[in-house]
Amino acid sequence: MTPLPHITLNAGPNATALSTLRGATRPNDPYDGLNCCHYTGDTPQHIQTSRTLLARHLRIPLQKLIIPRQTHSANVATITHPDHIPPLTDTDALVTNLPRTPLLIHTADCVPIILHDPHTHTIAAIHAGWRGAIADITTHTIHAMTTLGA
Repeated sequence: MTPLPHITLNAGPNATALSTLRGATRPNDPYDGLNCCHYTGDTPQHIQTSRTLLARHLRIPLQKLIIPRQTHSANVATITHPDHIPPLTDTDALVTNLPRTPLLIHTADCVPIILHDPHTHTIAAIHAGWRGAIADITTHTIHAMTTLGA
């Protein structure tokens, strides 16, 4: 399998953030290159291959990837137990304090916001489109982080 096209971001001590890149070789093909998003027109096989590449890069089992179905809302899901993931069908922000729990969001022209509290090891990943920004998704996410002690 090819290397994961990505940029590593400085998230602070004991936290890693990265932004994957398409890595496309055919720019006019919207599904050429890496695509982990399950609600596009891409094939399930290609999405699975992309997710497998990401999980291998992170050195975690594929099933540990937490991937919401984003709807440009201000809805936040808090992950407090690795075996009890809440429904993520209408979710644009994820929060957890579980170690080695990757939170994935998809962005195109929306803004990704990554938050990290180094004292409680609480992290958040926010998909901040204009609808979510108007609905104050960042404040809702910070509130969810404070319920975990951040």
